[in-house]
Amino acid sequence: MVTYGEMPDMPSTFTDDLRSLVAHAKLKVGVTELMLSDTPGGSPTENGKRVTICITTNDVEESKRIYEVLRQEGQVNMPFKEEPFSPGFGDVTDKFGVTFQIYTELED
Repeated sequence: MVTYGEMPDMPSTFTDDLRSLVAHAKLKVGVTELMLSDTPGGSPTENGKRVTICITTNDVEESKRIYEVLRQEGQVNMPFKEEPFSPGFGDVTDKFGVTFQIYTELED
C-alpha cells in the first residue's frame, strides 16, 4: 500500500488529510489482483466513486468476460478494447454504482 503522501511529486496543496489517503493498494485473490485507491478531492464523492476497483488478469478473454458481467444493467465508462498500456482494458460502473477498471497484463 502507498499513500498519496508517499508518492513523488505530490502537489504542495495536498493537506495532511489528503496525504494520508491510499493512492495504491493491491490485494491478490487467487490469480486475480485487485488494485484499490481512495479518491482525493474537495467536493463530495458520489456513491460508487469512493473507491475504484481495478481487476487485473493475464488473459484478454477472461478480462472481457469479467467486464461483460459487470456492465450488465450498469454503465460503460470506457469500452473494453486494446489500449497502448494493455491488450484489453475497460472501465464500467456496475448496477450497484461501484466503478471497476478491468485490466489485462500479459506475462512476459
